[in-house]
Amino acid sequence: RIDNRGRPEIVAANLSQLVVVLAPDPAPDWFLLDRYLAAAELQGFDAVIAFNKVDLAETIPAELDTYAKLDYATICTSAKRGDGLAALSSAMQDKRSAMIGQSGVGKSSLLNAVLGDALQAVGALSEKSGQGRHTTSTSVLFTLADGGELIDSPGVRDYAPFIEDPRTVANGFREFGEKIPHCRFQDCRHLAEPDCAVKAALADEQISTRRYASYERLYELTATLQAERR
Repeated sequence: RIDNRGRPEIVAANLSQLVVVLAPDPAPDWFLLDRYLAAAELQGFDAVIAFNKVDLAETIPAELDTYAKLDYATICTSAKRGDGLAALSSAMQDKRSAMIGQSGVGKSSLLNAVLGDALQAVGALSEKSGQGRHTTSTSVLFTLADGGELIDSPGVRDYAPFIEDPRTVANGFREFGEKIPHCRFQDCRHLAEPDCAVKAALADEQISTRRYASYERLYELTATLQAERR
């Protein structure tokens, strides 16, 4: 990821998968999720989306369908009731996964439920910020009973994967993949260039407008950080 000086900082090493935890409260930050998924795509490892605290949700966010259609494993979980724990454990089997997400989404409770032991004190959601109190201050590695390893990483409220060249950001959005070769220009940024296949797919509603907006924001962020490093 990028530190506060715009330099790359190692969060976890030798990963094969990200487990991104969301919850109904705090409300999902979809841009943050897209940044995590872009990091996974660019690093070449899998990603699982766990919508936790499903027992508190009045409805399941329709946005999750977007990710399911992109073949991201999407699991509804409840550390309290046990929903989805078997499916989540199966998804992590024989892999080194990092469990990440906003503070307050129940990562520690979910980790405790998956491991079967109360290994961490679970912090209450902060009433003032609504973003939760951190119960993990450093990354911790756990060995899973059925094989595999799980890294619990501190809650992240502002995250950007380290991308050296903004022109590679598009590779972090898997729905762009089959479109990119059909762009008129090989160096197309998929922003305002003519005959852009990605923009054409967006106009035809083949690409989510919200996901495309995340791409624009991440491209701009990456370009800004690149300029600051020079």
